Amino acid sequence: METKLNEILRVEHPAALTVMTGLGKRLYFPKGVPVQAGEAKRAGCPFNATIGELKGEDGKALPLPSMQETIVNLSSEESFLYQAQGGRPDLRQAWSDHISGEMPQSYSLPVACMGLTHGLSICADLFVDPQTDVLLPSPRWGNYDVIFGMRPQGRIHNYTVMEEAPDVRNSGFNIKGIKRAIANIEQKGVLVLNIPSNPVGYTPTSSEVEELLQAIEESTKPMVIVLDEAYKGMEWESSSVQGSIAKSFVNLDPKQFLVVKVDGATKELFFFGGRIGFVTFLCNKKSAPVLEEKVIASIRSTVSALPSPSQAMVLRALRSDTLQHEVGEIRGLLRRRYETLKRAMDERSVPYFPFNSAFFVLVRTPNDAEQMRQYLLTKGVGVVSVPSEQAIRVSYSTVSLDKIPKMISIIADALDAFQEE
Repeated sequence: METKLNEILRVEHPAALTVMTGLGKRLYFPKGVPVQAGEAKRAGCPFNATIGELKGEDGKALPLPSMQETIVNLSSEESFLYQAQGGRPDLRQAWSDHISGEMPQSYSLPVACMGLTHGLSICADLFVDPQTDVLLPSPRWGNYDVIFGMRPQGRIHNYTVMEEAPDVRNSGFNIKGIKRAIANIEQKGVLVLNIPSNPVGYTPTSSEVEELLQAIEESTKPMVIVLDEAYKGMEWESSSVQGSIAKSFVNLDPKQFLVVKVDGATKELFFFGGRIGFVTFLCNKKSAPVLEEKVIASIRSTVSALPSPSQAMVLRALRSDTLQHEVGEIRGLLRRRYETLKRAMDERSVPYFPFNSAFFVLVRTPNDAEQMRQYLLTKGVGVVSVPSEQAIRVSYSTVSLDKIPKMISIIADALDAFQEE
């Protein structure tokens, strides 16, 4: 079966097959219990004795009453029974509709996964092995090293997100660093783009994205571009790209490049505990089912099925007439926090790297970043140390508006105190 799938990719999207790992090539979705149960359901069998789940005498789910009471306004079927592998079909279509405005004309049906971490891990399953050069941003979310390095043993190459200026506030998006990283690809490569970025909190401008695209097109080696768009939609300045950058890659040659978009409800719909993400490929309609099946096979072999209540809740949100208003309200609050934070830092001349999006700002420290973090703890401020940049990451998503000026005052005083030593 996998031979047939791989032959389709060889013809329709050669880059996907060239960069694919041995595991990725071996993956296919076995036509076992889930498929057969789905066929019985679609056929309307009155005696569907296929799947190992519990139903009552009325043919409906039979949950523990104490558990059912905790699920408000969800049917028993939505909460307590398995859903389709790769996510509910109606959820997948709803997410496809949700992102359609920011996507090129041709892309796969999004496959639901257990959050963005899982989506990125699936990308590693499919495309990263010891012969793959993986280009990762620096600084970065620490889990990247486990996902793309430790588990699949990809060869990690760093590219610095910002080209640092003498005054870090004048730093800029580091296209040159990405070009140097791309030059390290020996046989095949995976370029991970985290936009908006964590921990820097930066989204490039349209012209910077154009330069990025040119740098990618100059590569002569097959490459998968993974778009980690966890914080998409939270861009606070009009000068930056708004929303996904997926459309920018529409004209990349499928013989050499494959673009994978990983996003989800975690940050975009502020459903952190729900663990619902999506994996979507920029490809033609013949390649799409093959790539979707390989993703679903990876899911089946690891977490099997996704949480049914979470899927139902995300679907209801996507279908809600008030969704845009609700999301806008929360993003509006985050924007006000961003503006308050930036104003407070400018007033105290805090040395921060340029930031315009997501939840974070990166602040340069005059001393060891971990030492500064420990010191700030004694002053009642919790931050994350980023030793590679001699910086601390300050998140404003969890700090109320009225507390932000005081927090920045404490941080600024600490910076001044250590600067004088």
